[in-house]
Amino acid sequence: MKISRTATLMGAALVFASCQSHQGGKQENEPTLGAISPASAKPQAYAIADSAKLGDLVAAALKHHPSLVATRARVSALEQSAIQSRSLPDPSANVGAGQMAETAAGQVLGTVGVQQKIPFPGKRKAAAAVPLRKAEAMRAQLSADELALEERVRSTYWDLFVATQTIAVVTESKAPLSTLLESVEARVATNKASQQDLLRLQNEITRLDQRLTTARGRKEAASATLNALLYRPSGSALPVARPDPLMPPASKASLLEDASSNHPEVLAAEARIAAAEAGVRLAELQKRPDFTAGVSYSPVSEDGLAPSANGRDQYMGTLGVTLPLWRDKNKAAQREAEAILTAEQSMLASTRSSLQQRIESAYASFRAEHSNLALYSDKLIPDAERSFDLSVTGYQTETSTFLDVIDAWRQLLNYRLEHEENRGRAGKADAALRFAAGLR
Repeated sequence: MKISRTATLMGAALVFASCQSHQGGKQENEPTLGAISPASAKPQAYAIADSAKLGDLVAAALKHHPSLVATRARVSALEQSAIQSRSLPDPSANVGAGQMAETAAGQVLGTVGVQQKIPFPGKRKAAAAVPLRKAEAMRAQLSADELALEERVRSTYWDLFVATQTIAVVTESKAPLSTLLESVEARVATNKASQQDLLRLQNEITRLDQRLTTARGRKEAASATLNALLYRPSGSALPVARPDPLMPPASKASLLEDASSNHPEVLAAEARIAAAEAGVRLAELQKRPDFTAGVSYSPVSEDGLAPSANGRDQYMGTLGVTLPLWRDKNKAAQREAEAILTAEQSMLASTRSSLQQRIESAYASFRAEHSNLALYSDKLIPDAERSFDLSVTGYQTETSTFLDVIDAWRQLLNYRLEHEENRGRAGKADAALRFAAGLR
């Protein structure tokens, strides 16, 4: 009888435990809330239309870059951490068997009990607030990462544009030199020009070939970098770089004011401060005791030694409390939380200062480079073209020297190349300003 009831009791406990294990395993196989499919392990050569513009490439980078997928996964992980922090700890079950006590009612055959730990009121809410605020910070950081990626795409696109335009300008500039070479060769043959003029002209053509080699290398490097930002193989074909016209930005004061309160980096810093404040509240609550409530059941045999044995089973409730006696540990936890809060508050001030500096710098650079664009296109290059045409005409009529022609040609070439570099610097300043001001 004793053995049978004890075995039944232990068997019931084992069934209970196995059911809990089975349920836990089932939950592990269920998809998590907000699960994100992992990015491809290798860059994919997805198609990009030949008509695609800079904005299209930015959208492709934001869609495919694995760093953004990783940040989104971290947001999901923090949200799941908050769910865990809000939940009660798992209850514990215990089973006792063996040489149990002999009571007047009969011998105790065994015991089974369940206990549940109950944190001090407010602890679970405070514990969940920390990852929730961190998730908010990570979401804002995701927006900041998107801005940073957009800036890199735009900046690299302008590098590609400048290299492409340099190749076009240098190639175009070889045409008048080739025509001039024929004229000089004819003049050398009739002793109307020196061999030195011919060698100087051939040297200029060779230097153009050297510039072409350098520009092609810059174009290849920019193309590889841009494809990497798009998460494509480095040799994938890209559309011809055709940036949209650069538009003057809003007033600097409005950019500074908006960035100070609405930039994703500022929002992320503010959310991290909120998480640190939640950490301080949690550290304060850790000084409070937690509770443990439990119930137990003990079956009793009816064949006790005493004549009054009745086999009445025993039931018992328990209530326990933790004793937060180790004050040094709790004080250290609170000082740690307060130090983290101070650090995050300082980082917010640093973030705002950094954004202000970047806006000031990018705004000044853009204004300067944008103003120079008109000088090159409206004044410097047209004047240099007329000067070169006049020098060629003068050389043919023997009213100007060969050096006059070469100097005029060099000036025109340099102005045209400087113009393209100027356009590139203005575009990169625009990209930097967009990022610093949080413009999309």
